[in-house]
Amino acid sequence: MQEPLEDACGVLACTFERLNGLGWKPEQREALRRYLCADLASKSTTLHVDIQHSLWDKTHHPRLPDVVRNRIAIRSDAPTKGRPQVNDDPVPPPHTHRVHADVCVVTVIPEEYEAVLRAFGIDPQDPPSQTIRGRDFYAKKVTRQHQSDLSVYVTMIGQPRNGPCINACRDIFENFNLGACILVGIAGGRREKVRLGDVVASLQVHDIEGGKSKLRYLGLSEYVVQRPQDYRPPDEIKQYILNLVPGEQWQDSYRSVLQTYRTSAPDKAINDTAWTTKPSLHRADIVVGEKVLANGRLPRIARDNDEVYAVEMEGSGFASACEHCRVPWMIIRGITDYADKHKNDGWHVPASVAAATLTRIFLQRAYRNEDMTY
Repeated sequence: MQEPLEDACGVLACTFERLNGLGWKPEQREALRRYLCADLASKSTTLHVDIQHSLWDKTHHPRLPDVVRNRIAIRSDAPTKGRPQVNDDPVPPPHTHRVHADVCVVTVIPEEYEAVLRAFGIDPQDPPSQTIRGRDFYAKKVTRQHQSDLSVYVTMIGQPRNGPCINACRDIFENFNLGACILVGIAGGRREKVRLGDVVASLQVHDIEGGKSKLRYLGLSEYVVQRPQDYRPPDEIKQYILNLVPGEQWQDSYRSVLQTYRTSAPDKAINDTAWTTKPSLHRADIVVGEKVLANGRLPRIARDNDEVYAVEMEGSGFASACEHCRVPWMIIRGITDYADKHKNDGWHVPASVAAATLTRIFLQRAYRNEDMTY
């Protein structure tokens, strides 16, 4: 398609000049400018080379979406000083600009984020590999024996609870083509089931906020029966969890990563017993609510269900977003407290490191991606 210069860039440039003369706010002018660029690019498969040059000079801006910049393409046989070169292949359809990754590891708070970065051999002080919609992503290649390497991206949500987790996951899935997604972080545990520093890998997630409650009568008294909404990871992921045998490699990795905090982050509050503890792996259910518990009273579903080992605040939102976008998922949580008045920050870092190092062991030993990349 050959568009006359005056009918394409000329009109667009004139429109931009008129926008500058209006009393609009800068962000309003920027939004309309980006929309007009996207509209023209979406309707143009091959622009005349002069139009390409003019359009690129007038509209190229680092804030423009990738799909817009990619469609405003400069032909490879034209002078391209300072401009990207592309071949003559047809313009790809929308969403093919998504980054491919075998696994995305999602964390919620900075302690979890830093622990995962350290566990995967990434210096938290290094600049991120990519920044998409204001969210930083660190890329790492995980090598495995007798299997292909894994491309792993690590990011942080930044806010607790299910709502922010759902929004962040949908942003991630819009920009990444993923084989699986893993939520890694900390949680409260049942005192009779786990020790501080242990790790729980989810076999099922019970959302007590999104479920139903029924009023039952027993004689002259009444009581409420909770029917939580349940989420289960895909069968293949569940089988990988059951097959995982971390062994001494996990214990060594945990101690090695935790030691890095002595020199690079000596101000971190770390419980004294955490330096010598040996975390254990539990494969169990997790209860998800919207509140941080510190009263020692776990939800009834956690007390009545012997398979529940941990309580946290983001798992159901994460699982819901993954299932909606058909991305295989799992949750790995380090136990930092017993949800009672003795909560403190001394186990935040050790529990995060335990969960992070187990995640890497899981990807190296148990995870199989060849048959399940979506």
